[in-house]
Amino acid sequence: MVWPHKSGFGIKLVRMGCRNRPYYQIGAMPSRRRTGLLPDEVIGSLDPVPNERNEIVAAVDLSRLSYWMGRGARLSVGMQTLLGLAGWTPVPPHVYIKAKQERDQMFKKIQHQQQSDTDEQQQEDNEEKIESILPKRLPF
Repeated sequence: MVWPHKSGFGIKLVRMGCRNRPYYQIGAMPSRRRTGLLPDEVIGSLDPVPNERNEIVAAVDLSRLSYWMGRGARLSVGMQTLLGLAGWTPVPPHVYIKAKQERDQMFKKIQHQQQSDTDEQQQEDNEEKIESILPKRLPF
C-alpha cells in the first residue's frame, strides 16, 4: 500500500506544441522529474487557446485521475486551478485573490471613465454659462 505522504508522483501540465500555439498534456509523472519530459501516463489534454465560441477545451480521464489521486499523487498548482474551476476539487485561494484584483482594476477603470465623462459635461456646462453671461458681440 502506498501512503499519501510517501508518494513521489505528481499530476502536472506538460507543455507541448509550438512556440505560438501551446498545447498541454495532463500527465502523471514522478515529482522529481525535470520539466519538459514526457509523463509516464497521459491522463488528459488542455488546449489553452480559445476556439470560435471562446471556450478553452480540456479533456480529462476522471477514472485515471481518481486512481492517481488515490495513490497519493500531488496536483501541481495549474492542475489544482483547472480541476477547481471544473468542480472536481476545491478552488485554490489564489484564484479568488486574482479574481478580486482583476475585479478591482475593472471597477477603478469604470470609475475613471465615469469621472472623466462628468468632468467633460461640467466643463461644457461652464462654457455655456460663460457664453450666456457675456454678450455675443463685442461692442468694438
